[in-house]
Order: sequence, then structure tokens, then C-alpha cells
Amino acid sequence: MQLDIFMNNLPTNKGVDMTQLGSEVKDIISGVKGIATGRVEYITGCNQVLIQPQSKDGSFKDSFWIDEQRVIVLGKKIIQLDNGKNPGFDKPAPKH
Repeated sequence: MQLDIFMNNLPTNKGVDMTQLGSEVKDIISGVKGIATGRVEYITGCNQVLIQPQSKDGSFKDSFWIDEQRVIVLGKKIIQLDNGKNPGFDKPAPKH
């Protein structure tokens, strides 16, 4: 019962459309902050968001897959990329 009381005081992402990639987000458990660069949706309902921490020193930081219910959006700013000339990976999708 104590856990239920604690969990009710945490911020939630209810009503937030997490499909909007490029948002600045935070994992409410670990405190990891970064940009939502990916999202995966599973048949089991365990949807996850890929958080890419931003670097202050120019070094590359590992990204983390976090369960979506642990993620909150921090602001309204959205990072958008121009994918017109280079829309992604440079190899064709695998053939079955």
C-alpha cells in the first residue's frame, strides 16, 4: 500500500502523445534526460522510448530504451530533422 501512495505522487505521461519524436524527455525513475529519438510499440503493450542524452562536452553518450510509462515530456520544443535528401539508413530493407 505504501508503494501505491508513492506512485500516485509521481508525474505521469497520461494524455501525452509519445509518438512525437524530438521531444526533450526524462525518465522519472533514473533521472536520465535527453531527446526522444525512437519509439517502439509491442503487442504486449510494453511500449518503449529511446532516450538519447545530450552531451555537454561533445562526446557521444549511449542511448537508453525506457518503458514509456516512466517517461515525461519536459518542454514543448521539438527537434526536427530535414530528411529530404537523406531519409535514413543507406541500405535497402532486408528481403524475406
